[in-house]
Amino acid sequence: MILLFCKEITVFLVACCKKICKIAAIAIFAFFLMIACQKDSVSTEAIPEDAVILDINVSVKELPDTVYGNSLHEIQYSWSETMDNMFNDDLMVMVHFVNDDNRVVFQDDHPLPDESHRQSYIRNVLVPLIPRPQNIRMMVGLYQPDSTERFYIPDHEGNYQNKIKTQKFKVTPPVYLDDLPEARITFGEGWYQKEYDPKHVDSWRWISDEAHCLLKGADRDLLLYIHGWAPNDVFEKPLSLSLFLAGENIGTYTDLTDDFIINLQITPEQIHPNETEELVIQSNQSFSPAEFGDSLDNRDLSVMIKQFYFN
Repeated sequence: MILLFCKEITVFLVACCKKICKIAAIAIFAFFLMIACQKDSVSTEAIPEDAVILDINVSVKELPDTVYGNSLHEIQYSWSETMDNMFNDDLMVMVHFVNDDNRVVFQDDHPLPDESHRQSYIRNVLVPLIPRPQNIRMMVGLYQPDSTERFYIPDHEGNYQNKIKTQKFKVTPPVYLDDLPEARITFGEGWYQKEYDPKHVDSWRWISDEAHCLLKGADRDLLLYIHGWAPNDVFEKPLSLSLFLAGENIGTYTDLTDDFIINLQITPEQIHPNETEELVIQSNQSFSPAEFGDSLDNRDLSVMIKQFYFN
């Protein structure tokens, strides 16, 4: 009789366990279903009536899964054809590179190109030096300067967001010392101290009308990349720059306006491996902020250098 009673108890407990597991499974399923429904509702609600709605495709050209800090990469931006008739000329493209802590590590905000170049264009992006490996998400959106209006575009799942994730990759510190920022550059006369804008994660150096620096060569071709900005509103005529390497003119650039890019390949014949040569940048004009009354800055300025890369 005792054995029969134990058997009945065992059968009862097993049945209870099955029932409890079934109830738990249903509860877990309901919980995740609720989360999924909430996520969908958050993704599509509260979108302003005047939000910009269009199909967007942004691709990264030749950017591997892992990149080194202080490396230059091409990013191709591709927009849908329907975009051309929907946008004002003063819209900006917001490009934020965000880590796992949702902190903007670097960015590539830039004006939306004119209609003839909007569907596909390429920009160079300099990945900055970071102290430790980090996962980076490339977030892209649109905004209008001096406006509170928010623009929404669809992500790959069709949910409209103010910024959408387009790429994900890892950034690690450089392997070699010569690949550290400015390791191949020694700034000299005519270069001013670096200035920072923490809010926009940005930095730059002003140069005078003649700026000198030393460049260190390698046993391979090196890229000299200059991203600058010309303050045309203070100049009476178009700005021009001439570059001299070891006394030889390697390029003259005229009619520079606003943001500009200079790309030059420097060969081992121009700068021998591990040796240095002087680069001189000459401008055809300069100004002093003190001339405009509200500033005590009496520096002699010609061009703002946003990025100066040699590697």
